[in-house]
Amino acid sequence: MKRLIILVALIFTTTAQADSHCSSTLADWKSSDAMVNSYTITGSETIIWVNNIRNFKAIDIADYGFTQFQATKLESKYGCKNVSFREAYDKYGIPLI
Repeated sequence: MKRLIILVALIFTTTAQADSHCSSTLADWKSSDAMVNSYTITGSETIIWVNNIRNFKAIDIADYGFTQFQATKLESKYGCKNVSFREAYDKYGIPLI
């Protein structure tokens, strides 16, 4: 029983550290990259909202590197869970967040 309690505590500690590492990485990325509008971390997914309006026109965020490859890198390197990139504005400039 004692081993089980220690194992459960270790799992929760490791998960909390991975979430905090992901959160601090995304906070640094948001402050240094103007294209990252904001991010949301829930228990099972990480959503990164990307500014997709340039010169009053909607752009394709995949052309700027916000692809599934980048999402997979964030998952493996920083411990973020189920990363997805979403556009922060629709084609008319109305916020989607």
